Amino acid sequence: MELMFLILGKTICSSLSAVIYLTTDPPTSQQKAIRPISLISENDDDPYWKNHIEKYFNHPEEEEFTNLTYPEYFKNYEITITQLTSTKFKFRHLKLHDEQLFFYQKLLLELPCKIEEELFGKFLTYQEHWLFHHPEFNETLQQVTHDYIHS
Repeated sequence: MELMFLILGKTICSSLSAVIYLTTDPPTSQQKAIRPISLISENDDDPYWKNHIEKYFNHPEEEEFTNLTYPEYFKNYEITITQLTSTKFKFRHLKLHDEQLFFYQKLLLELPCKIEEELFGKFLTYQEHWLFHHPEFNETLQQVTHDYIHS
């Protein structure tokens, strides 16, 4: 049924609320989509569509953007052409056993940053960096990991 509405260009429902899916995969796991040839100029060195993370990292240098986290940036600065809408954000559901993907997502959602390297900080892994900001979870994480391995 939904397919018929989409083919005919009809609206299934009218809502003042929008849902935006924000990717939280690290660069090594991100998929890229190539732009149509008509949108790529001769001087363009990047034929791919920019994803939300790249757009966030390219935010303006002004002070009002400095402390914005990834979701705050899109929540506060989405441009709509028609009418003011309420926007909800969806993220990929990750669990602790997703390891570095899980901690990358946590850091991306919690820390304001301008470049990818800031999510690593001075640490070797995303997990170490996240636990540095949340030491209260260190013992819990060790217990959960221990229980998971021995079950």
